[in-house]
Amino acid sequence: MAVKQACKPCCALIYLTATPTVKLRHAINTGDLTGSELPIRFHGHLLPEPHCYPLFTWRRSVKRHQLPSVMRNLLRKCLQEQRLLLFVPQVRDLEAVQQSVVRALPHITVNTVHAGDPNQLDKIAAFRAGCGDVLITTTVLERGVTFKNIAVFVLGAEHVVFTESVLVQIAGRAGRQQEHAANPVYFFYADYTVAIQRACQQIKRQNRKGRRLQSTV
Repeated sequence: MAVKQACKPCCALIYLTATPTVKLRHAINTGDLTGSELPIRFHGHLLPEPHCYPLFTWRRSVKRHQLPSVMRNLLRKCLQEQRLLLFVPQVRDLEAVQQSVVRALPHITVNTVHAGDPNQLDKIAAFRAGCGDVLITTTVLERGVTFKNIAVFVLGAEHVVFTESVLVQIAGRAGRQQEHAANPVYFFYADYTVAIQRACQQIKRQNRKGRRLQSTV
């Protein structure tokens, strides 16, 4: 609203977003807005496409400070080649998930961070500098941060906080450097929601456009 009020009567209003809303996509499809897309990253590689795994009892497991076996095995595999950014739905999930990860892999360094953490900036800076193996976080790190060579896990991806756009932004934390463009993304969920489905479809749709662009270069 403030931007529209600041515009002159004859002006161009440009929206820039990595996750266009349904309203914006509809306006483009109906011709009310003109849209241009960049379906490929600056380094020329496609977006990491999430791998989806059902974990129907993940909350029960982490309450006992245990990781589901599928997640534990993937965690070990990923940490052989990269560090890990692990998203959980709520602040109250952080401690239990941290203890579950430490119990499964006691030799690694695991930290947590959230929006109300008084040491938030220091923890993010330390992880960016390469300190620590796993950073467990809420959606506070869904966008606006870049970490080198990380895999991305979303535990509890069915939660209402993980909307389509949030999941797309979270997936975009992986593969941000040319030499690590293949960093993996995993969604773990108790229920396969519409948001998970649409987020995966959106990423795949962008990658189809990206492949066509690659073929013309």
